[in-house]
Amino acid sequence: MLGTGLLLANVPGGVVAAFPAKWGVQMRAAALATIFLRCGLELEFKTMSLYKWPALRLAFLPGIAEALFDAGVAVGVFGMPFPLALSLGFILKAVGPGLVVPAMFQLQKQGLGANKGIPSTVVIAASFDDIIAITGFSIFVNIAIATGDSAAWQIASGPLQVCGCARRAGVLVLQATPGAVRADGLLSVCNT
Repeated sequence: MLGTGLLLANVPGGVVAAFPAKWGVQMRAAALATIFLRCGLELEFKTMSLYKWPALRLAFLPGIAEALFDAGVAVGVFGMPFPLALSLGFILKAVGPGLVVPAMFQLQKQGLGANKGIPSTVVIAASFDDIIAITGFSIFVNIAIATGDSAAWQIASGPLQVCGCARRAGVLVLQATPGAVRADGLLSVCNT
């Protein structure tokens, strides 16, 4: 997909110029949604609950360290303001789920590391890593460009958008999972 886009963008005659710019954004979002959907379908809830803390550590610690290092280099080399450099660091730290997820599922099918949950942990960490990267980028780019009276709203919009999307995803999961809600309103999968 990336190679095809690169090829089409550089073909003489402007082949891609005829398409609206929105289409590219929507295609990338659909591709990412497909990858994350595949992650969700391949993972088991029991495995996810068993390896959630190692996966969160694997997503947070190296990612935050890499974003801070990249920000330091951007400040030193390019003279960027620190919030803008942090937004660059969070974009550079994002893991490509299109590469990681299929490779981990292939390892899982072959049984390599599956008994210790290594492929599942890496898939969970890659998913959270992208969420951290998007959230960090949103927060720090809004801090970097915030001006005027609405600066506080601009800064808060990144985390609020992530929370809103998580809420919507939870509602969709509840709607798509018949029998998952018990009479007292709790998810029955939480007790398995």
